[in-house]
Amino acid sequence: MSLMMFYFFSEGTSAGMSSLLSKSQLVTKIYVPRWSIILASTINATLIFLMNLFVIAFFFALNGFMPSLAAIGMFLLFSIFIYVIILSFSLITAPLYVKFRDLSMIWDVMLMIILYASPIIYPLATLPAQYHPFVLLNPLAFIVHFTKESLINNHFASAGQYGIFIAIVLGGFLFSIWSYRKMAPRIAENI
Repeated sequence: MSLMMFYFFSEGTSAGMSSLLSKSQLVTKIYVPRWSIILASTINATLIFLMNLFVIAFFFALNGFMPSLAAIGMFLLFSIFIYVIILSFSLITAPLYVKFRDLSMIWDVMLMIILYASPIIYPLATLPAQYHPFVLLNPLAFIVHFTKESLINNHFASAGQYGIFIAIVLGGFLFSIWSYRKMAPRIAENI
């Protein structure tokens, strides 16, 4: 489950970052709101994620494992938050990628760092407890950890932890909108 969420994040951010350059014909030839190109490219990764969910649900049913309704609800909410993070990242990096083409190589390295910095392939309990709050400031680490905890152990974060997480995600989303609006007028000239 954790790797599936990470691949959703990885595919969505990579597709969103390269969306404007890969659809440069649309950007330069006709008027299309450029944010809609970014949105469409991230939706493709979302559809792949949804198909993977059906496979996971099939294996859950096959093994007779049924998480609680609250855990399923949290998973769906976290899936929406991952998409908001992907969209935020894409709104910032798609205009930058038009100008700085090496950004994709840097992002590939960053994805590997994020993979090992988040409790995706290891449980958070393997780290000393004093580092848990710092690791959970990473929104992807928070989502992955509490998705596993809620689906498997029916354990949820505290209200304060959810508040900090939502503030970080929504703050990042608002910053991405502001950043995109600043860079959007120069996109066509940089292609």
